Amino acid sequence: MRLPTVCGGYEEELATYGVALDDALVTRGDWQVESGYMAASVLLDVQPRPTAIFAGNDLMAVGAMYAIFDAGLRVAAGCGRLWGTTTAR
Repeated sequence: MRLPTVCGGYEEELATYGVALDDALVTRGDWQVESGYMAASVLLDVQPRPTAIFAGNDLMAVGAMYAIFDAGLRVAAGCGRLWGTTTAR
């Protein structure tokens, strides 16, 4: 699967290190909190569990944080990293 431009850096970095893109680790959303929650919930069910989540924007990152908390995890503890593409102020 070819990723949209917003995720191109992820795909490029994988290629730099010779790592194949794993479709099971890519979910899509509609840029809203709810879709971030749903996407992160899917990712948190993958075994082994990912140690980082990249969100397409800050709203989706907030949704992902809610999913992480609802799974009984903490950002920077049970889920090592969470990134959005913009900076919330």
